[in-house]
Parts: sequence; structure tokens; C-alpha cells
Amino acid sequence: MAANILIVDDDPNFCASFSDVLKEKGHNVDAALSGQEALDKLRSAEYRIVFVDMKMPGLDGVETVTEIKKIKPDVTVVGITGYDDYELVKKAVESGAQGCIYKPVDYELINKIIEKSI
Repeated sequence: MAANILIVDDDPNFCASFSDVLKEKGHNVDAALSGQEALDKLRSAEYRIVFVDMKMPGLDGVETVTEIKKIKPDVTVVGITGYDDYELVKKAVESGAQGCIYKPVDYELINKIIEKSI
């Protein structure tokens, strides 16, 4: 079953490669390069799952998760981070993320998250 997925990360190369992998699995994928761009997309489209980078300039990941949950409380949000930062992960979960995964991403884990969410 295909899911509508939004990837939020300030690294365009990461967004492109992550999107390609998910599209190969048959999912509909959009990308946003900032928290603000993600919020704009969420207001105009329906997504089942949003993957959010925790360290971004401007609206950081925790702030983005908080705002996403205000706009779409039922969407599944998963944090992504390249940093081993327990406090950051804790704040993300407290803000409404289901949890955090670490870069480089484990695509088997991503597939399990998607299957649970759709």
C-alpha cells in the first residue's frame, strides 16, 4: 500500500536519495528543505508520514514537529538525526514525534515504520 510521505531536511542530496528509495517502494513522496516549507506543504496536501531532520537552520526539528502536530495532529512524525543527542530525541518525542532514527537511515526500519503507519 502506498503512503503520502513528506521528507523535511535542509540537505537537498539527502532529500533526493531518501525520496528515490521511497518512490521505488511505490510511495508518493514530497520534500521540503526547511521547517517553514514543510508547514506550507502540510497546509495544502495530505500526508500520512512526515520524516523531519532535527538539526535545521531557522525552524529546527523540534519546533517543526510541534507545529506539524498543531496543523495535522493525526500525522505520524518521525525525527531523523545524525547526532547522538538524547536530549534532542527526548524533546522531539515530547513534541509529538513517534521517535527518532539515525543517519545513515536504515531502510528496513523505515519500511517497518511506514507499514505500521498506513
